[in-house]
Amino acid sequence: MISRTQISWICLAAAILSIVIAVAFGLSGWPDIYILVMVGIASFFPILFLVLSITGAKVQAYLNDDRLRVTGGMLDVSIPYSKMDRVELRADVDYGGRVAGYAGSDIIGGFFGNKEFGTYRVGVHLSTPICIVVSYGKRILVFNLDSSMSTDKFYRDLVKKRGSVAL
Repeated sequence: MISRTQISWICLAAAILSIVIAVAFGLSGWPDIYILVMVGIASFFPILFLVLSITGAKVQAYLNDDRLRVTGGMLDVSIPYSKMDRVELRADVDYGGRVAGYAGSDIIGGFFGNKEFGTYRVGVHLSTPICIVVSYGKRILVFNLDSSMSTDKFYRDLVKKRGSVAL
């Protein structure tokens, strides 16, 4: 099943492709009606992209039988417990800057970059001072929930769940 985040990225790609096609039509001498249709299509997709990104911004995390799943604005990550190298609860993460994703006033999500992790995935409520950092392979996921208490509880449940799965 395609997630909301995947649909958002598809809309962004479709908008860019529509603009490229409109420019190609213009340079090739196609009639103006074709160019206008492509411009119309190109303007629809960014609006859909923004609506899907903003309305899906709430960060949510799930502990499934064999994997962790974290969803939010421009974020949908699923990590098998067996692939996790390290899981830690931190209060000192510098989120860095957005590479591609969502950055609202209270939630950030998508790809961000900083000196410590390089480019990494993030889904964070900025009002919650602690977050969970999951290292898997050469990748990093940083996330939290809507309160410190729920983030701390989720961290303990994740560590317990990960420990109960044969690694």
